[in-house]
Amino acid sequence: MIQLTENARIFIKSTLKAKCDMTPIIKLKQGGCAGNILYLDLIQDVSNTNKITIDDIDFIIDTSANNFIEDITIDIKEGLSPEIVIKNNKADTCRCGKSFRS
Repeated sequence: MIQLTENARIFIKSTLKAKCDMTPIIKLKQGGCAGNILYLDLIQDVSNTNKITIDDIDFIIDTSANNFIEDITIDIKEGLSPEIVIKNNKADTCRCGKSFRS
């Protein structure tokens, strides 16, 4: 199950208003102190992709992230530059919570 916090929902919706031709995509990359990081990017919407809808927002799931999205929380890290953070709730994470071991 993918959970989207209220703050993240508001932030993503406001970002998409300014970039109406873009769609958020959840991807996996190697990095961080634990080895893997799920992250959110924006791409131009493409057909024939793995899409899901969460709280009225369409997300694309990149094939690299398919095996790691079973139980994640998408949140926002507040600060001078707000940042989307995706936490894998089923994995061993590092202390900052950004990266996890697979």
